[in-house]
Amino acid sequence: MTVVALRRNDASGTRLGVSVSKEHGAAVCRNKIKRLLREAFRHARPTLPPDLDLILIPRQRPEHFDFATLQAELVLLVQRIVSGKGQRRRPPRAK
Repeated sequence: MTVVALRRNDASGTRLGVSVSKEHGAAVCRNKIKRLLREAFRHARPTLPPDLDLILIPRQRPEHFDFATLQAELVLLVQRIVSGKGQRRRPPRAK
């Protein structure tokens, strides 16, 4: 999973966006993945910093998406971002 995070100035709570591509299958499959990601976020939300906007982008997997695995991966990736160990990508420079 790829997690894109943006810090906000206000601490009104962590917000979530989900982007699932058509490579994951039909709309039924994509919507199921979105529901699983939202539920994993809902369970992890109390442990997340309140000033983040998160976008979750799942990668294709050969096996089914397991809820416990998604939740653990989400928490781990957000912890890496908060600790500064995540990859930083800078926006392209204007010419």
